[in-house]
Amino acid sequence: MGYLNVNLPNIVIGRWLGETALGYYSVGYQLVDFPVQRISKNILRVMFPTLSRVQENKSEFNRFYLQTLRGMFVIIIPLFTGMAVIAPEFVKIFYGKNWHPLIPILQILTLVGLARSLWTLTSVVFLAKGKPQIELKVNLANFISLLLVLSFVYVKGLLIVVLSITALIFIHLIIFLLFSLRLMDMTFIQWLKSIQISVLGSLVMAVVLFIFRYLIQTHVLMEINLILMIVLGGTVYVIFILLMDPSLKDFISRIFKKE
Repeated sequence: MGYLNVNLPNIVIGRWLGETALGYYSVGYQLVDFPVQRISKNILRVMFPTLSRVQENKSEFNRFYLQTLRGMFVIIIPLFTGMAVIAPEFVKIFYGKNWHPLIPILQILTLVGLARSLWTLTSVVFLAKGKPQIELKVNLANFISLLLVLSFVYVKGLLIVVLSITALIFIHLIIFLLFSLRLMDMTFIQWLKSIQISVLGSLVMAVVLFIFRYLIQTHVLMEINLILMIVLGGTVYVIFILLMDPSLKDFISRIFKKE
């Protein structure tokens, strides 16, 4: 069902919107899927056996889950936020002006990448608790919704199709997440507290980058502008999260030592 959910949009877009639209969607999806495969999937390989061993110990299970959630969001939130902000420069430099329609598609799909990363983490909870049928049901509901909605909205064009895909995956992700929190006997507030610093840091980073682009975009080469934005964004984010939560310094260093 997960495979069908990922590939159904390709079928709909290719069949009814044509190869050009499919090209924009496919390239955008591949760009946001790379972090999902490299980061989230590797986290799953470590989490599943660890959570399975402590599935009967609620405090240990929840502690490790929140630790992993915190560590993953420290990386993926600024990554996808930065990708959305620098999309105009990135697409123009690496793909050329003819690929300009890819920019809004890529920006929207960064939300899909974020959702898929969180979906992977949530999926491990059900697997470790021995309840994979819940994920199957949510995936089935997502597939049916996709099939129905895309059958109607494809006439509105690629942008509306991508927005619909993003909205549906987030709706089902929220349902999936709430089920997992109930299974762990955890509140949504506890969950939010684990990611709030990363989210705030990413928002601050995005604001700084938008201001930076507004002030200097006409004064330097686009390639230099892109490099400066990446360096500035990363620096602002790291400084912010370390100032807001100094314990993240030790947390991040432990991650790299284990790696």
